[in-house]
Amino acid sequence: MTPEASSTGTPDAGPSRSPRRVNRTDLIAGAASAVLGVAVLPAAVGMPRIAQGMPGPGLFPGIIGVFLVLFGLVLVVGALRGRRVDVEEEAPAVAGPTVSTGRRWLNGGVVLAGIAFYIVAAETLGFLVTITLVVLAVMITLGARWWVALITAVAVAFALLLVFEEGLLVQLPDGLVG
Repeated sequence: MTPEASSTGTPDAGPSRSPRRVNRTDLIAGAASAVLGVAVLPAAVGMPRIAQGMPGPGLFPGIIGVFLVLFGLVLVVGALRGRRVDVEEEAPAVAGPTVSTGRRWLNGGVVLAGIAFYIVAAETLGFLVTITLVVLAVMITLGARWWVALITAVAVAFALLLVFEEGLLVQLPDGLVG
């Protein structure tokens, strides 16, 4: 059995293996996430425990630390495995609308401003009012219709209040509502 000749007259060795491309962004983000998770875990374990089998204040930071490590490692492994690229490969087609870099910065800035606003305003305004305003601002910035954002923000605020105060017995700031 002889290999077929290509259009240049040289034997074609069949499909060649294309090189793999490492995704540096995923590699760096995954490594940073895993390191952050490893740093969080000792702090979470070192927090005081509540008697009678109830979880202490370190429960959620511990869970977050574990997930940071796990998903960070998933990103690192995925980045190192890379993806095959053909020499002639063009940029992949993007489905749906694209978001400009400036818009991405605005979206991220609104999320960070919402977190800062919650830290500053929650004691005064209370959990319900503050989280409703934060969710409303984030959803409107991300392009939701105002009435959908308002209904969702109120529903999320009451659902979180129910989960934390009734289910987990965590006292949230009362502020104006209390």
